[in-house]
Amino acid sequence: MSDTQPPKPDSSAPPAGAPFVGPGPDLLTDHAYDGIQEYDNPMPGWWKWLFVATIAFSLVYVTVDVVSGGRHAPVVAYEQARELELRLQNAKPLRDDVNSLLGYIHDDKVRSAGAAIFAANCALCHKPNGSGQVGPNMTDDVYINIRTIDDIPRLIRSGAKNGAMPSFARMPPNDIIRVAAFVASLRGTNVPGGKPMEGVAIPPWGSTAPMTMPSTTRPATTRPATLAATLPTTVPAK
Repeated sequence: MSDTQPPKPDSSAPPAGAPFVGPGPDLLTDHAYDGIQEYDNPMPGWWKWLFVATIAFSLVYVTVDVVSGGRHAPVVAYEQARELELRLQNAKPLRDDVNSLLGYIHDDKVRSAGAAIFAANCALCHKPNGSGQVGPNMTDDVYINIRTIDDIPRLIRSGAKNGAMPSFARMPPNDIIRVAAFVASLRGTNVPGGKPMEGVAIPPWGSTAPMTMPSTTRPATTRPATLAATLPTTVPAK
């Protein structure tokens, strides 16, 4: 006979068929599905407050962006600041005479603003560095429609070649001067790989020296000495 005895039943175990109740203070819900009961676990408090906060934020957002027409949105504040800056920049008109333009070439603020305007409006035809693409090269000393520095703003306003170069008269007057100063500053930089020269060489900006125009006269011809020696010096009478 074996000395092993069967284990005694655990007196702490729930009776057969009784619902299971786990440890902790949570209570069971008062309903069951397919004989399964659930703990009544409420959502954490921080989760509930987070939900309330999202509702409050949505109300503020609707007020700022929809009801007010976006007047209080950050992008509107940026646009207002930008508009104010442009008004301040254009409060003092820039001049387009020769001496003023010569000074603007060396004004970093004017020239850098002109570079940004050039990149936005002129780079498609002249390339961002001014070396020319559809339009002519702006970095050499040869020009088609420009003879003096003050021709640049006039050309920007009026355009050229029957609209091939469009008119930018709609541009603010100070912006025309800024981009003209930038274009003038490109002269003589001779960017490698630029478009071949077109036009005539002109004197340096502010110079009164005559322009170098291409010759349109035929060179003088001389008779060869051997031919001259054989020709008669007098014409016989008829």
